[in-house]
Amino acid sequence: MKNNVIILGNLKECKRARAKIDMDLINSLTFVTTKNDINDKWFKDKNRFIIHKIKELEYDLIFIASETISEFKEFHRQLIKQGVENKKIWYNFNIDTFNLMLKDFTKYNSGTLKYKTDFFMEEKPTDFELKKLDFQSMNRLEKYFYRNNGKIIHKFLHYFEIYDRHFSRFFGKDVTVLEIGVSKGGSLELWRDYFGSKCKIYGIDIDPKCKNLESEQIEIFIGDAEDRNFLRTVKEKVPEIDILIDDGGHYMNQQIVAFEELYPIISPDGVYLCEDLMTSYMDEYEGGYRRKNTFIEYSKDLIDYLNAWYFEEKKSWFSKKKLSVNKITLSTHSMHYYNNVLVIEKRKMDPPFAAIMGNK
Repeated sequence: MKNNVIILGNLKECKRARAKIDMDLINSLTFVTTKNDINDKWFKDKNRFIIHKIKELEYDLIFIASETISEFKEFHRQLIKQGVENKKIWYNFNIDTFNLMLKDFTKYNSGTLKYKTDFFMEEKPTDFELKKLDFQSMNRLEKYFYRNNGKIIHKFLHYFEIYDRHFSRFFGKDVTVLEIGVSKGGSLELWRDYFGSKCKIYGIDIDPKCKNLESEQIEIFIGDAEDRNFLRTVKEKVPEIDILIDDGGHYMNQQIVAFEELYPIISPDGVYLCEDLMTSYMDEYEGGYRRKNTFIEYSKDLIDYLNAWYFEEKKSWFSKKKLSVNKITLSTHSMHYYNNVLVIEKRKMDPPFAAIMGNK
């Protein structure tokens, strides 16, 4: 269904929104702007009104085109004051998410969490916005995150469902966790709360100040996760790891080196998780789509080793590569790709065998 849409903002922001909005999804488009801008020649061939006339218009949705959250909130306040229904106001000023909403996507990818109304307008939600959350639908990690008043935790919201899916079997057990990337220390305390009093949490960070974040059950090593010698000293100081979480610097070589050095010391039934894979597509992190030596491309080779049992060596004009069963094949049960996250679960693997059952 096509919608009748109002774009509200100054001249510059109306232009920006008009350039990016998907007109194939819109029945009619009207602009509401300021007294100073309404007579600009750009508006002359368009439906245009000043803000106090908005109650006279027919519309399904209002998109507030704004440069700042404070400006957005001021426009939002004026609309509510004029009797506009809150449900007809799009809840942030990102035009790309507005286009998705026009295609019937109405929420952010937020895992298992349900919302009583639309989601936050900015990364740091207000107390009022937190009251809109349905805590009954949350897993334990989400409840801790949204009630956290301690050290800062900064995560994509859909990560918590992934964590819980792969980590919940370790709850209450004598588990060893190593996280690369300490930052403010909030996630280390999240893990301690989640796994319980029997867990031991280790962190790695290049910032010496992070050493001050050590506390009960939490020990932090200072060094560069790209430095193989440093990682080898860490391996000498920690027991077998059950869960390895790479949330470090996110540069390609950092992720690859950390995997190569630390994956072998993960327990036979342990879990490896690397998050923020988006950097494999970003130039500033040495990434790029299908670029050689990104972590994403590196991980695709691991899929081949997962299936190395089935390689048949034969002459081929298009490939001279050989694939052999190796330590990855023998110790890796599964690989799980999610939006921005790779999870690898370990298990001792025997050669696959097929059987036949049935008599008909």
